Amino acid sequence: DYEDEGAVVNINALFDRRENYLAVMPYDSAVLIGTVDTRDDRLELLVTAWGTQEECWILEHVILWGDPHYKEVWQKLDSYISRKYSHEGGVEMGFHAVGIDTGGHCTSEVYDFVRPRQGRGVYALKGSSQYGTPVI
Repeated sequence: DYEDEGAVVNINALFDRRENYLAVMPYDSAVLIGTVDTRDDRLELLVTAWGTQEECWILEHVILWGDPHYKEVWQKLDSYISRKYSHEGGVEMGFHAVGIDTGGHCTSEVYDFVRPRQGRGVYALKGSSQYGTPVI
């Protein structure tokens, strides 16, 4: 049996540190970003809000089940990234940008999805395993 000898997390202390918001997006958040990972049987969308000094709030993790080689799962994603999120400042905000990983087994499907949506801030992403490579 494996046992992690790392630090033990006090669940109650962590729970006590949570913040409550009057809306989905906290007042200090200014930008809504989505990142999508492609898997063989699903797309996984991470929705984050960003504020000044790179403060970040994870708002939602969504699993969209379906084979990314077929349009149905991409239609689910398109519907999801068209949503608006309520902000504590009283406005509804849409995504400022959505990045989709082109790695994996469905690169052409990612490009097919991204191409007509670039005007909406939907971009194809390619990770790098080399430190110091240019971001763009």
